[in-house]
Amino acid sequence: MKRYLDDNLLENKNQKRQKELTQKLISDIAHQTLTPVSKLKIYTIMEQTDKLEFLIESLIKLSRLESGIIEMHFFIMQKQQLCHVY
Repeated sequence: MKRYLDDNLLENKNQKRQKELTQKLISDIAHQTLTPVSKLKIYTIMEQTDKLEFLIESLIKLSRLESGIIEMHFFIMQKQQLCHVY
């Protein structure tokens, strides 16, 4: 009977330890996947912010062009000259 109780106690300890290890593993996996997802969200927000900034700057330039604050001057240029300008 003592052996049975000792074996049962050992088995309970092993189950408890196994449960703790499983909980720790789940916690680690959750943390490791949460970090890249957070970074992805930040990157997506930054990308959208860049697009929004481009649209706002374009609207400002268009407004200045329509109000005459800035003017566009057109001229004919050869393809070879274009490479030297920039």
